Parts: sequence; C-alpha cells; structure tokens
Amino acid sequence: VFGDALLHMITGIAYFYRRLGYEYAIPVPDRWSLATPALPEGWSVRTAVAADIPELMNLQAKVQDRADVAFTHSAAQWAWLIPSPNYRTVIAEGPDGLAMARAYTADDERAWVFEVSAPSDDGARAAVAGVGEGFEVVDVYERIADPDDRIGSLGGDRHKSGYAYYLKVLDIAAVLDELRPELARRLAASGIEAPESLKLDFYTSAFELPIVDGEFGEPRVIDHATYAPDRIAIPPDLVAHLLLGPLGAEVLDDRHPDIRTREREALFKALFPPLVADLHSWIVP
Repeated sequence: VFGDALLHMITGIAYFYRRLGYEYAIPVPDRWSLATPALPEGWSVRTAVAADIPELMNLQAKVQDRADVAFTHSAAQWAWLIPSPNYRTVIAEGPDGLAMARAYTADDERAWVFEVSAPSDDGARAAVAGVGEGFEVVDVYERIADPDDRIGSLGGDRHKSGYAYYLKVLDIAAVLDELRPELARRLAASGIEAPESLKLDFYTSAFELPIVDGEFGEPRVIDHATYAPDRIAIPPDLVAHLLLGPLGAEVLDDRHPDIRTREREALFKALFPPLVADLHSWIVP
C-alpha cells in the first residue's frame, strides 16, 4: 500500500473508510459451515514447509488464472504465513494430483479455511480435512473464480457474506494507463467502431485517451465538460466498482443517475464489463 501503489485494498470498520475515499467494490465470498470431513481414500496430507512455496503459488495460480482480477500472496508473504502459529497450510496428495488449503486456527471452536485449490472434489475434501484436523467444525470460504464449485461439493450450510472489500483508486490516470492493452482487447472483441478518443469525466478530474488503429494512447488531463455528448461521466466514488468490480458498466449505469453516457453508451458497456475477482487478503495477526 506504499510507494508506487495504484490502489489500496483493505477490510475494515463498517462505513468509516467510505469517508476516506474507499468503496465497497468487490464482494467477500460466501462461506460454508460443515463438520470437518474425513480424509478420502487414497489421499494423504502434510503440513506445508518453506520448500513448498513455489508449489503453493502454482496451485493458487490454477484458480486465479480463471479470474479477471487477482490478488495473491507473494513468496515473502507465504514465508511468513507458513511458520505462523495462528495458521495452518497443508498440501494434500492423491490420485487426482495435488491440492492445498490454508486456515486460521487460533479460534478455539472452528477453523476458518481459505484459498482451497484442488483438482477434484476429493482433492478439496482432503485439503479441508487436513487443514481442519482437530476441529469439529470448519468454515470454508468459496472461490468465486472456481467454476467447478469445489467448496459447494463439501456440503454444509451456506452463509451469505454480506460484506465486501474496501478499494481506493489512488491515481485514476495511472490505472487507466495500465489498463490500455486490456481496453484495446475489449474494444476489438466488441466490434464497435472506435471514436477518435475515449473521454472520461470523473467530476473532480477528467481524462482523454486517444484511440489510433484500435490502440489506446496515454491518458491526458482535459477540462471538465460533464454534459458533453461525447463524454462518459462517472462519479469518483464508483471508480473502483467500474474498473475492478463484479457489476460492470451496464448495471452501474442503471443504478446511478449520475453516470452519464449519452452517445457513448455502447462503448462504455463494452470497455467496462463485469469482472470476476479472486482475492487473498485474510491475514490476522
């Protein structure tokens, strides 16, 4: 969150951080409460050690490669998590390959399980069985980016999270600059005839990205003209929703009257679709 960071992501006190420019932009996944499962036949489980960090990162990447937005642990973070007395990280091995899970185990009543990555339902069951050993109950968080729904296959009671990650975009122009290749890809996929430029007005700032041969140029600051017909106006407290959230331009436009698209409506919806996120941020001391 320091140095050259373009955005912050946190969890925190309800409402308070809205006053500091944060948005509830990406939902926290639902969780399943269930009795700790038995280890499936043919599977073994062991506690992860530092030498397993490359494999842990590889297993997480297999899920996160399906996400549009991903935030994961670096090797340095894994090096801290593995020996932490408050966490347990396991690797399961069986007929279908490798699986892993991480749990917060400092709660006396249950293990809170995150980041399950498994090649099969049995793999997910084995990883949860290993990380939840010694607990009667586990609470397992879903992976939104996992279309195979490995967590749901375990059964139990599903609980809606009703919560979301706080996000704050620190530098809109810099984030737009990073997104230029992706914007070009979305434009090409849409088949929409490109205008000469994309003009975005955020009420407190405005930027123009020239478009030449389907490629977006660097954003430059322009004067405000919120009601101009060739501009897209977005309130600054919806920027993270638009750029990184699961609703996309179409839903946001329907819900918020201060989003103004005029003759750029089709372009707006093509360039800013709903996104699937997979975030790893549950770190408790």
